Amino acid sequence: MDALRIILAARLGIIPRITRRLNDSERRTMIKSGAVFVFSVEESGIKRWTGILWFRSIRAPRSDSSL
Repeated sequence: MDALRIILAARLGIIPRITRRLNDSERRTMIKSGAVFVFSVEESGIKRWTGILWFRSIRAPRSDSSL
């Protein structure tokens, strides 16, 4: 539900959207844990984020004995 609110707010202009790929300086200062970026592929030309190492969340082991 929160994601839908963020997208709606961006569409209404309440919060800014990313309209182009970030430059090196912007990536260093803006991309950090908890940051949220909203962009339209058509508007920005961004198809995917690159240059950042993403890690899977650590999940607790399942209690299922068959694993």
